[in-house]
Amino acid sequence: MRFFPTALFLGALTLSACAETTDAPPADDAAVAAGETPVETVADSGPASLARTPWEMHAGEGALALASSASTPVPDLFTLASIPAEGDGGWEAAPNPEVIGFGNDRASQLSGCNNEVDYTYFQTYVDIPSSMQMSAFAIEFEGMDDASRITIFNSDYPDGHIVEGSYVRRGAEGTANLVDYVKSGERNRVVVTQVDNCRIGNQLDVARVVLDGQVIETGNDGTITVDGTEIRTGDVQVTLQWNKAVDLDLYVSDPAGDEVSYQNTSVASGGELDVDARRSCADTPETVENIIWAGTPPTGEYSVKVNYYNACDEGPVEYTATLRRGGTVVEVWEETVAFGQSNTHTFSVN
Repeated sequence: MRFFPTALFLGALTLSACAETTDAPPADDAAVAAGETPVETVADSGPASLARTPWEMHAGEGALALASSASTPVPDLFTLASIPAEGDGGWEAAPNPEVIGFGNDRASQLSGCNNEVDYTYFQTYVDIPSSMQMSAFAIEFEGMDDASRITIFNSDYPDGHIVEGSYVRRGAEGTANLVDYVKSGERNRVVVTQVDNCRIGNQLDVARVVLDGQVIETGNDGTITVDGTEIRTGDVQVTLQWNKAVDLDLYVSDPAGDEVSYQNTSVASGGELDVDARRSCADTPETVENIIWAGTPPTGEYSVKVNYYNACDEGPVEYTATLRRGGTVVEVWEETVAFGQSNTHTFSVN
C-alpha cells in the first residue's frame, strides 16, 4: 500500500488580546491571487495492470574455473556469477521469449564435471499494480540443467536480492515462495542465473513466472495482425509478406525434412499452415502467408522456401520473410524473387 501526504490548509482567523492576524493563504490560492496558474501534482500510481516482458538472454562469461574440483553445494556454484547490467549490449531475445527454450542435453561447453562453471543469464520485467494483494510468487522450471538462482531487483533491492529459496537444483520444480521480495506498484526485474557445471547437458527449457497460482504471460494473446491479416503465433512462426498482386507460396521444412505448405498443411512435428493467400491470382487483398509450430518444435535446422508460383501479369517481387519465436521477431529476410524462381533461407532451433 502506498501512502501520500495530506496537504493541510489553515485559513481560519486567529484572535488574540493584542492583535488580529490572518494566516497566509494556501500556496494555490496565493498563486491565483498573483495571476499564476497553480501546478497540479499527480501521484505516480505505478503499473496499471499485471504484465511481463519477454525473456531476454545473456551468454555470460564462458567457462570459469572453480577453486575446488570436489562436489560443490548448489549456492557455492554461483560464487563467480556476475549479473550483467540492464543496459549491457549482450542482452538479446531468448530462443523462445515466452518460456526461454535454451540449450539441450548435449549443449555443454565444459571439459569435465565440478571443476568449471558456465553461466547463462535470463531476465524479464514484471509489472505489478499497487492495488494487487499478493500471497505467492515463484519461478517454475522444466528441463533445467544443472541449477538456477533467482535474483529480484526493485526499489527495495536496487542491487538485487537472493535468499535460500532462490536456488533451484536440477530436477526441482521451482523456487520457494518469494512474494516477500517482489514489490507492488512498480516494475520488478527478475533475473535467472543458470549454471552448467558438468559436461554434456546445458539447458533451461521452460521458466514460468507465477503469481498467486497464475502464470504471467507476456501479453501475447496468440494472434497478431500483419498487413491487415490476423495470423497465429507459435513457438516457431514464419511469416511471408509481399507487395504486389502475385501468388507467392511459403514452404517450411522441419529438421526431419517434413515440409509444411499449401500442398501439405500439417506435419507430425506440429508444424501447420495457418494462412494461405492469393491461390493462383485469386482476387483477394491478402499478401501474407503464415506457418507455425504451436507446441514445442523439434531441435535442429529448418529450411524456409519462398516460391514465385504465379506472376499474375506482374514482374519480380520484393518480399519479407520473418521468423518469430513466441511472438518475438528474431530474424528477418528481405529479398527479391523472379517468376518461376525460389529463394531458400535457414534457421536453427536449439
